[in-house]
Amino acid sequence: MCSSKLLPSLKTIAVDSISTTPESIVLHLSTTAELVTCPLCGLGSHRIHSHYKRTLTDLPWSRVTVRIHLRTRKFFCDNPTCARRVFTEPIPELAVRYARKTLRLAEALQQLVYMVGGEVGARIARLLGLLVSPSGLLKQFIKVTGKLQTQTTPRVLGIDDFAFRKGYRYGTLLIDLERGRPVDLLPDREVTTVEKWLQKHPGIEIISRDRAQGYAAAIRQAAPSAIAVADRFHIMKNLMEALEKQVAREYPAIRQRLAPRTPVASSPSNVPLPRWQERRSQQSRQRRLGHWENVHALSIQGYNQREIAEQTGICERTIRRYLRAPLFPERSAYPCPPGKLTAYHSYLIQRWQAGCQNALQLWRELKEQGFTGGATIVREYVRFWRVPEIAQTVTMGRRAVPSVRSLAWLLLPSLRRTVEQSQLRQTLLEAFPALNQSQQLVEEFRSLLRGGSIVRLSSWMATTATSGLLDMATFVRGLESDRHAVDAAVTQPWSNGPVEGHVNRLKFVKRQGYGRASFALLRARTLPFPA
Repeated sequence: MCSSKLLPSLKTIAVDSISTTPESIVLHLSTTAELVTCPLCGLGSHRIHSHYKRTLTDLPWSRVTVRIHLRTRKFFCDNPTCARRVFTEPIPELAVRYARKTLRLAEALQQLVYMVGGEVGARIARLLGLLVSPSGLLKQFIKVTGKLQTQTTPRVLGIDDFAFRKGYRYGTLLIDLERGRPVDLLPDREVTTVEKWLQKHPGIEIISRDRAQGYAAAIRQAAPSAIAVADRFHIMKNLMEALEKQVAREYPAIRQRLAPRTPVASSPSNVPLPRWQERRSQQSRQRRLGHWENVHALSIQGYNQREIAEQTGICERTIRRYLRAPLFPERSAYPCPPGKLTAYHSYLIQRWQAGCQNALQLWRELKEQGFTGGATIVREYVRFWRVPEIAQTVTMGRRAVPSVRSLAWLLLPSLRRTVEQSQLRQTLLEAFPALNQSQQLVEEFRSLLRGGSIVRLSSWMATTATSGLLDMATFVRGLESDRHAVDAAVTQPWSNGPVEGHVNRLKFVKRQGYGRASFALLRARTLPFPA
């Protein structure tokens, strides 16, 4: 009973003895088959040539290492036409040729590497009583999976890119959308690479992709008969970007309408700065002005934003903001946000106007009322009130205008919205007709994208193109350049949602390698493990 639990099969194997030590369990086995088939010609033989011993490691038993000393044989091949005169007795149910591990142990270690990687897999194996190295695990895993993984041709293919290093190097992930399984992993996202893969796998009927023109060109060249489906999420993302640009056009007017109109006592523009602070401010302005002029000069020479960022060391977001500004953007003086003293503002005004202008005394009085801050906060709060020009204007201001992105999402209908947000949305829609028209177009497009028709899409595009909204019209021109894929997105049920999920899983696997793993290992751990 014990041996039947320890051994995978006993049909052609006999247990001679079992010995134990504090560190391991040793099983002494021997083969018992009377007739053994030659692996080259298939002819059976019973003439023994010699004996030899193999040492195998098996799955541990209660964290105790199990070793197998197998006494096996070599046989003569009696087929005169066979090229092999002597062959070793194969034992496929126990181990493969030249292996030092049993089949079930090798499969368990391969699953361990597939799930958690080589380094962590080796640590878990040591806890189980197996002394294996991370490099040995990875080498064997890649060798086995490289032989067994086969690339099938799916009927519905999803394609998307992923980043090896964001902004510099990308790869391509291919997913069978019907089965929800990865098909292959490509080392880059170049058009030629994707074309070669599609040419090697003819028969694909539907391909779901994002709005990238590289994948679109590869599909047109290598799979012209396949139906290209533009991903609905990316289409909506492009539409929201157009809405944000439309809000950005109205943003100065929105700030003028929503910002506080009362003077702000704590605004640096109303208070003369100390000499050292003024000198530091001028130095900072000169440095930013130099960056702005350098960015514009490089842009005129033909460099793109990424190349300018590499040359200047400035982030691409700042470069994008500089290029959009025809004049040097001065820094805006924002009012101080509300703080701990906001609740005591009226009392401080009353005491200040009554003649008590000692910050320490004011702090003692506030502390008696429950104020938990320090005296420095009170001193800084009333510092600007000592300037005669603004002594009477002591109204605190607060930043009341949301960002462009927040306003763009605020325009869309939603049930999860506070009363203040609903009032702000209604104010914007009534005060700015262009924003009202834009959000109506966005809502109509969202409804037809969920299950509309090509006729409704054509009508919406014609209406939007003649609406006078420049950014929305630019979005329509982008749809026209990819019209067949957009039409398929409206009528087909497929999307890139499952692909994005597998990209997220791939990122997790990639980060488990800490940047040291090869592409072969990443591909082996991403594709389905062979059964």
